[in-house]
Amino acid sequence: MNTALRDWQPHDHRRRAGVSSFGIGGTNAHALLEAPPPPAPSGPSRPWQLLVLSAKKPAALDALTQNLGTHLEAHPEQSLADVAYTLQVGRKAFPHRRVVVCESGEDAATVLSEVTPERVFTDVAKDGGRSVVFLFPGGGAQHLRMGQELYEKEPAFREAFDACAAIFQRRGGPSLRTVLYPAGDADAGAPLPRPSVGLPALFTVEYALAKLWESWGIRPEAMIGHSMGEYVAACLAGVFSLEDALALVAERGRLFEQLPSGAMVSVALSEQELLPMLGEHLSLAAVNGPSQCVVAGDTASVDALSADLAARGIEHRRVHIDVAAHSHLIDSILPAFAAFVGRLKLQTPTQPFVSGVTGTWVTEEEATDPRYWVRHLRQTVRFGPGVRCLLENPSRVLLEVGPGRTLGSLARLQVERGQPTVVLTSMRAPREPGSDMRFVLTTLGRLWAAGVPMDWRRLQAGEQRRRVVLPTYPFERKRHWLEPNAAGIAIASDVPLARRKDAADWFYLPSWKRTLVPRATTAAPQNWLVFTDTGGLGDALATRLAESGGRVTRVSQGSDFRRVDDGAFEVDPTRPETYAALLNALAEDSCRPERIVHLWSVDSAGEGLAGVEHAQRTGFFSLLFLAQALAGHGAAGPVQMTVVSSGVQAVTGHEVLAPEKATLLGACRVLPHEVPGLTCRSIDVEAPRCSKTLQSLVARLVGELATGSSNGAVALRGPSRWEQSFEQVRISAPAADAPSRLRPRGTYLITGGLGGIGLVLAESLARQVQARLVLVGRNALPERDTWDTGSQSTVSRTG
Repeated sequence: MNTALRDWQPHDHRRRAGVSSFGIGGTNAHALLEAPPPPAPSGPSRPWQLLVLSAKKPAALDALTQNLGTHLEAHPEQSLADVAYTLQVGRKAFPHRRVVVCESGEDAATVLSEVTPERVFTDVAKDGGRSVVFLFPGGGAQHLRMGQELYEKEPAFREAFDACAAIFQRRGGPSLRTVLYPAGDADAGAPLPRPSVGLPALFTVEYALAKLWESWGIRPEAMIGHSMGEYVAACLAGVFSLEDALALVAERGRLFEQLPSGAMVSVALSEQELLPMLGEHLSLAAVNGPSQCVVAGDTASVDALSADLAARGIEHRRVHIDVAAHSHLIDSILPAFAAFVGRLKLQTPTQPFVSGVTGTWVTEEEATDPRYWVRHLRQTVRFGPGVRCLLENPSRVLLEVGPGRTLGSLARLQVERGQPTVVLTSMRAPREPGSDMRFVLTTLGRLWAAGVPMDWRRLQAGEQRRRVVLPTYPFERKRHWLEPNAAGIAIASDVPLARRKDAADWFYLPSWKRTLVPRATTAAPQNWLVFTDTGGLGDALATRLAESGGRVTRVSQGSDFRRVDDGAFEVDPTRPETYAALLNALAEDSCRPERIVHLWSVDSAGEGLAGVEHAQRTGFFSLLFLAQALAGHGAAGPVQMTVVSSGVQAVTGHEVLAPEKATLLGACRVLPHEVPGLTCRSIDVEAPRCSKTLQSLVARLVGELATGSSNGAVALRGPSRWEQSFEQVRISAPAADAPSRLRPRGTYLITGGLGGIGLVLAESLARQVQARLVLVGRNALPERDTWDTGSQSTVSRTG
């Protein structure tokens, strides 16, 4: 019997108790209770875990992210695998979503608290769920150790890989596991030179990767393959059995080894522009996009074409393959290939896929006709038209299933700005550092974040997981109670919200004050995006920022979006889609900008109307297109933009001004209100005249960039720093007898005169001085018999 309160400790058995209840009416009850069995312990799991978060609004998602980071820091004893499992199956999915892949609770706490842009991905899921299309790359993408970590860690991948490897080995081939994953520290990015082994290895990895995605519940609505990649699509669609598909790939590789060596080159021209340059010794091997083609032929002819392209200034790049695929040089092997494919049993496809021969959906007749697969080997690969066919449904998610990012990059070039299509990749590029597991799990999370339906229990299949206690939804509490306002009690406010009664107090005048450079308030950011001018200021600034430890990406003006060999980029200032392509490329490189420095308005715009148009392209419209791309891309964190210009601000009164550049000031003031997370400031400088003044200006700009952005305007004149402010001025109404500046019955031109403000001014002038008015507008005047009705009644009054 207990005589005092004490803890009841179990001793080698579960606690049991009897509870008696004696009723007054004579009904008694006795219940025996037993403690529940202890929960089964969690089992082992993957080295990397996918954490998923969602909320109804962005602010709630940010709060949820911080709360989870704080919780994980306070509870290091919790299994990260159980945390991931609880978030996946124990939380309802809302539209605003965020994903991160981590390998420990400490890692997760740090990444979530700092919202590291390279690790944390945020998106808004569309209603109704989105479908997925598999993109399978072709020959040339294979390399040593592709998918090795997936083979070691993922049973579904390993099972499919081993099935293919066993079939290939029964046909006399070497062990694909030994070929792809040799012992030792062989170069992980080295290509596989022999087509008879490299092509079956590529097929095996792509097939195993597709089976891995299917094991996680990601099943394609459609598929497309580039060259040999179409064999994987056809096999998954049931056209080929797995044995026949591997046999066909191996035969293709064997026949390629009998061919004389050739070469291929990628050219940034359209098919129509490129065909006249080919001649009889070259063939159009692939059309990968509107301005992306591949040419194949003998090495000498390809070398000659490359020299011609270089002389014309046309971008081109040699493809690392020594076979002139899809060209006239493979005609000699077509009879043997036709005989081989003719012996295979071809079935009607059970899943749709896009033909690389026609660039549209393959038909039953084509898929089951051996002659189609002979044409597929020889004719031009029409991957670009195939992507356009898939983009007819812009809500699709295009997922590259294979090593590298080549097909994803080509597909992104055809996604128009504002189009909801998402393009993702499954594996790292050759020699790209990192983990295959982390990469594929990140892609899985981004699929979910984009709105692809997910069965999370399939991801945890075969594991012993348990739910754990985590922070709940951070409801955004908002008080709606109306507090009574007692009569006679004034409400204090630092800033009066009421309009000033006296119109003379409505006016402010911009003025400049000499100031010191503020102290650096922010840590040195890692990712800089610098739009360089032609005078060298931007290049010198980028060099200094890189020396300070920043990761700097330079952007210059060009005729199209292009990645330059040194890691820089070119964009066309007149085409918004090139800015979107730039941000997509930076995201793919895990180099999303935290700071942007725009220096295109430092250069002289030129004379006359052409100079005015040039100033708008490189100033106002460039900033507008960049902001639109930032908004469309969805910034993972705050972005600070600094616009450096010359000749824009009149500070001392002695500057040589360039009024055609002044429109960029409007963009600097408005864009932060249009793009969430964006701050923008203007720094007007005197263009450097020598290397000494250039280096001095660079040092001053580095100091300015180290301070927090204030959405303001700064001017650097000589050794002085000036900051703009606005001073209130009182402008009293003129005396009644003061001479008026308005001339009776004078003629006045009002641009925008048919708009609301223009009509008010016109009516005032007509009433005061009976002015003769010239109203200029973009819309035509309505018919005279409608002037006295509707919204145009003011026209009749001014007329």
